[in-house]
Amino acid sequence: MRYNRGTEVTLDKFKSLNVVIGSIDKYNPKTLYIRISGWGNPINYYENNDYKAIIRNFDKKIRSCLFRELNSDFNKTMTMVDLDMRDSGIVDNKSSFMSCEITLFQTNNYLLDSEDISKELNRIIKLVLKDVFENNNYFKFFKKKKSAKELLIKA
Repeated sequence: MRYNRGTEVTLDKFKSLNVVIGSIDKYNPKTLYIRISGWGNPINYYENNDYKAIIRNFDKKIRSCLFRELNSDFNKTMTMVDLDMRDSGIVDNKSSFMSCEITLFQTNNYLLDSEDISKELNRIIKLVLKDVFENNNYFKFFKKKKSAKELLIKA
């Protein structure tokens, strides 16, 4: 019989996207993760846009923001970002699912519920959401899938 030693916390205070933080070992959390997910709707959709390059650039902006902001609690060289957003299904007035998992390797083994690591993870998440997701020129992100009708009503 296998026991799950991991822990995960959903952060409801972020209104624009779904955010979860966790560790695969709650007793010895050398590695922490941040999972950000939601739905992206194209802004000013153009069929000729190279969305593959746009998504690749979006991934680079996430990495740049992290490497600029991570403090000495984390090993920057081992940090990983896995952005999953398919360019093939991007069309006007249609939501595309986006998932981003950020893996952070601690230099100290703070527990996930410790005040120090909680404050630092929240600071990082706020910066990434504000600097990268909210300031995206190509997509508007939402927690839940928006229909074309809902998008037109808000416009």
